[in-house]
Amino acid sequence: MLLGSMIGLLAGIATGYAIYAGLLSIPARRFFAVTGILVLLLAAGMASQSAHFLIQADLLPSIAAPLWDTSELLPEDSIPGMLLRSLTGYDARPAGMQIVFYIATLIAIGAGMKWANRPHDITKKQGSH
Repeated sequence: MLLGSMIGLLAGIATGYAIYAGLLSIPARRFFAVTGILVLLLAAGMASQSAHFLIQADLLPSIAAPLWDTSELLPEDSIPGMLLRSLTGYDARPAGMQIVFYIATLIAIGAGMKWANRPHDITKKQGSH
């Protein structure tokens, strides 16, 4: 048991170091751009799921239910379907209101990210004092 624990500990340290070294080789600007996009998709998926729950509770109209059905092509219980569901909020049979929430969230947060990344002119603020 002690030998197995030591091997597991060393494997964990080696894996952690490999991930750390790999992340250091990625330019910070690119890393944060990609993680920003992933967070944007995650937030849009959460908004879509909240619309789904509100539709189920009869607090929101569904508009069209389902808008399409891709359960034959990509089932939600398959590994790719579960991965897409957890990362982007994939739903094989979404209602129209879910798509509205998804797109509205993408637009709102995407515009906020664009606004936050625009160059700020600090000299105007300093000159007004």
